[in-house]
Amino acid sequence: WIEQETIWQADMEHYNASGGVGAGGRVAFDDAGHVYFSVGSRGPSAGIQDLSMPWGKMHRVNDDGSIPEDNPFADRDDLYRSIYTYGHRSPQGLEFDTSNGELWGSEHGPRGGDEVNRLLPGRNYGWPLHSLGLDYDGTPVEWGRDQGITFELSDIEQPVVDLTPSIAVSSFIITTSEQFPEWEGDFLVASLKARSLFRIDIEDNQL
Repeated sequence: WIEQETIWQADMEHYNASGGVGAGGRVAFDDAGHVYFSVGSRGPSAGIQDLSMPWGKMHRVNDDGSIPEDNPFADRDDLYRSIYTYGHRSPQGLEFDTSNGELWGSEHGPRGGDEVNRLLPGRNYGWPLHSLGLDYDGTPVEWGRDQGITFELSDIEQPVVDLTPSIAVSSFIITTSEQFPEWEGDFLVASLKARSLFRIDIEDNQL
């Protein structure tokens, strides 16, 4: 380790002492000089749908920390211009598929609702407005109602893979090993709860 440089940092007002929360944080690189990274939720719901807050988001910057001109909110000064996608609960995996230029992520749901998502710029992935899982008390996820947020389900990007019941999804890789040619491009997804490994075949963005 020779030297270091801070290329992105959240505003200090958005730091707090909520350590120990399994919010998830991952970094991925594409082949065009971009850095993608996740900032998981700070709590059950607060600020995740607010684009002026850093958490519950996937961010994208150039490798020198500057904002790519084609970021979905690059022309806004009232929010984090690094935001690439939002509405995330607890991102556990993040991978860039160099074969087709697609970005993928995995994240924890509550009771059920673990997800593998194709991450599209500017899209809303739903938390805490909607989930295919249930809240921990067994009721539907409706945190948005408490916050006065209205939305259409069509505004929510649905997961490519819904892992219900929950496997406590962890990180994953997109297979490129020559030792397993029949698995080329398949997702190897890890489970924390079951200590298992799942192979998922996704074709044309469908399971």
